[in-house]
Amino acid sequence: MRLFTAIELPEEVRAAVHAAAAPLLRGLPGCKPVAEENLHVTVKFLGEVAEDRLAEIAAAVRQAASTGPAARLRILGFGAFPDPRRPRVVWAGVEDAARSLPILERAVTGALEPLGFRPEDRAWTAHVTVARLGDPRRRRGGVSGLVVPAPAPTGPPFDATHLTLFASELGPRGPTYRVVERFPLAMHGRDPEVTSPDESDSASRDRPPPAASGRDSGLPRRESPHERQPPGSSVRPGPDSEPSPPPPDRPPPP
Repeated sequence: MRLFTAIELPEEVRAAVHAAAAPLLRGLPGCKPVAEENLHVTVKFLGEVAEDRLAEIAAAVRQAASTGPAARLRILGFGAFPDPRRPRVVWAGVEDAARSLPILERAVTGALEPLGFRPEDRAWTAHVTVARLGDPRRRRGGVSGLVVPAPAPTGPPFDATHLTLFASELGPRGPTYRVVERFPLAMHGRDPEVTSPDESDSASRDRPPPAASGRDSGLPRRESPHERQPPGSSVRPGPDSEPSPPPPDRPPPP
C-alpha cells in the first residue's frame, strides 16, 4: 500500500481552494487538477509499504502526533514548483503563524526514521498541491498570472487538530485516499487519543486548540515571482528548493 501522513482540510476550505484555483488552471496544457475531496497538506510521504508494517508505522505516527502542536492555519495564495517558468506542480500556500507544522513534520520524520524512512534531502514546506502539469521539458511557456504580488486568503482560517495516516489507491480516474487512522495532536497537556474512520470524526476534528499568540509571521516577504515559496516556509534557498517535484522516474507525493 502507498502511505502518507497529512493534515486534512475542512470541507469549506477545500471548496474555496478548488474554486479559486479553477481560473488559474483553465486552459493549461497537460494540467491535471487534484480532485476537491483530495486536497490536503502532506506532512510525510512514505511511499509503497508492505501491509504487515502498518502497525509499527501507525505506532510511530501516533507517538509523533502526541508531541506535535495543534495549529491555526489559513490557505493563502498560489504558486508553482519549481518556478512559474517551468511549472510542474501548482500549489496553494499555507499560512501558519505559530510555526506549528514544521515542528510536527520534524516529529513525524524523526519517529519514522528508525523504521527506515529517510528524511527528505530538501527542506520541507507546507503547501496544498492543487494540480500537476507533467514534465516541464515537454512544454513551452509558463503559468502566467499564477503568482500574485500579495497573496490573498482562500477560505476561512481553520484549526488543524489531527494528523491523518492515509492509504493512496491508484485507479483509472486517479488516486483515491482512504483514511487508515487519525491521531489527535498534542493540545496543552491533553491526553492523546486515537480515532479510527468509524469513530465520530466531527467531534474530534472540530475540537479547537488555544488560539496562537504573537504576530502573524506566516506572510512571505515580497519576492520576485521566480523565488516565491509557499507562505510559512522557513527556508528560501531558491526556486528548486523543497518541496520541488521528484524526478521523472519517481512517483510524486499525493
